[in-house]
Amino acid sequence: MRKNEYTELINEVKASEPLKQKIKEKMLQQDNMLQKVRMLEQEKALEQEKALEQEKVLEQVKALEQEKVLHLEKSPNKEEKTRKPFWFKQPMQIMFAAMALFLIASLTGKMILENRNLIPLENSHGNIKIKYINNAPDFKVSYDLVYFTEQELIQREGLEIVKGTITEIKNIEVIMEGNKEYYALASILVEKVYQGQSQVGDVIVMKLPCPIDTGVWVEDTGIASAMRVGMKGIFMPFTYDEENSFYRRGDTTLYWKDIVDYGLLDGERYAFLETPTGIQYAEFAYPSLEGATSLEEIESFIVKMLENKN
Repeated sequence: MRKNEYTELINEVKASEPLKQKIKEKMLQQDNMLQKVRMLEQEKALEQEKALEQEKVLEQVKALEQEKVLHLEKSPNKEEKTRKPFWFKQPMQIMFAAMALFLIASLTGKMILENRNLIPLENSHGNIKIKYINNAPDFKVSYDLVYFTEQELIQREGLEIVKGTITEIKNIEVIMEGNKEYYALASILVEKVYQGQSQVGDVIVMKLPCPIDTGVWVEDTGIASAMRVGMKGIFMPFTYDEENSFYRRGDTTLYWKDIVDYGLLDGERYAFLETPTGIQYAEFAYPSLEGATSLEEIESFIVKMLENKN
């Protein structure tokens, strides 16, 4: 090799040394960069792991909180368990409120019951009220019976004379001008008609001069007082109309026809009953029936009286 060529080669080698150095430096720089990148990636991965752990912890915390809420909803806390109800805190107020409600309910119920038991009156006027009752208070009344013969009793005008069975009896209270009187209404299923407008199968209602099956004692109403549902008998009630059915007390007028079509003129002489102890009637008023033991005997007697009337 020639000297000049050798020298050039050496120079080239010398010239390439800085380049190699630069290459090494760059390679070192690249290695450093790669290491930093790896470190960053590792840090990022660690941060992601931490974030995942935190999310898991938060989810667990939320789950625990939900369980606690459900538990609280199902079972009250100590404060709720120990908290006293309102009626323990304010017993007097509750007691007075309950008493007030009870009084209101009682008065309302009484008014409803009274209104339901009231009998409507179409023509009667003044200070009057009539209602159905169960039992009348104890009292005593005495009537003086005007004497009539057998013929006068049976042949009297206006009598509806029927044979039938008592199907219902209701006591009534009549309040006129503040005074109270007590009667009864008896329903009769008609089985035979001797005189009047009724027909077989009709149910007629007649007023009795006394309440029934109570502690009331009314003189001269022995036959009417013995009446009970289911009894058979011959009944002679008077037929009411607008002219003969009124009853006045002060400025108040009661028309019996407002509530009933018939009424016994007294409680002794206008009914003949078939009772468990035998025939009952006013024996003092009908001497011709002495010894009668059946309704058939009384029926024959009444039919003859009515034939003689005609």
